[in-house]
Amino acid sequence: MRILGLSLIICSFLLTSIHSDAKKRRSQSSSGRNPAQERNGSSAAESDNNEDVFDPFADFSEFESNPDEEEDINFFKNGRMLTVGLLGGMINYTGEMAQKHQSSFRYGLYVSYFFDLHFAVQLQWIGTDSPVSYRSGTTNLVGNSSLNSLGFAVKYFLNTQNVKKGLADLNPYFIVGMSSYTRIIHFSEISGSISDKPMGFNGGMGIELPMLRKKMYWGAQLTYDLVNFKDENKPFIYGDGVGPDINYGTSKGDAWTLAATIGMNF
Repeated sequence: MRILGLSLIICSFLLTSIHSDAKKRRSQSSSGRNPAQERNGSSAAESDNNEDVFDPFADFSEFESNPDEEEDINFFKNGRMLTVGLLGGMINYTGEMAQKHQSSFRYGLYVSYFFDLHFAVQLQWIGTDSPVSYRSGTTNLVGNSSLNSLGFAVKYFLNTQNVKKGLADLNPYFIVGMSSYTRIIHFSEISGSISDKPMGFNGGMGIELPMLRKKMYWGAQLTYDLVNFKDENKPFIYGDGVGPDINYGTSKGDAWTLAATIGMNF
């Protein structure tokens, strides 16, 4: 009886072991992975987690911000490359020139090339025709003065990022340049003309307001022309050959212009 009981215990233990092994095989076959694969997978996952935590050889430069690249993107999104425009306004004179030259309409055209959101170079041509009157006592010479200038300028637009939106749309700027001036004066009492071609400087400020979704700009500009004509320091003397020569004095002074501008962007 003892032997029979012992045999039954051994048989039940063997059956339990076989049954548990069968369950393990079924679970492995359903998952498609063996214990070795599971161990390798868990170790690979742990290594991936470790790599995510710290990798001394990782290159994070691609995630760093590039100020130059951001500035280029901002320029191509909000800036402009080329502007072709027209200007028109009134030219006025100072000093002795104001006594001899009348205010008149001044007109011109310009082309501006932008390097970035702040700096631009401008090629410009500006012309005007002003009535003139040279007096000396009771004698008066009446005529017309044609003044043209061809030159280039540098424009600097102020940074308006920290300004209110309404004021930022004004796009204020400063302009400084140099031009070649050509002045030709015709007097009705004198045959021929008087001309000179001095160099001069001009500078001023202005504003530009966008329109048509920044495809065009219109604005206002105030400039001052500093030019040294030949009759500023040398008096203009004329005689008809019959009577004595008459001294009409010098024409010291400069010019300033208040003009409206309109430009198209490309």
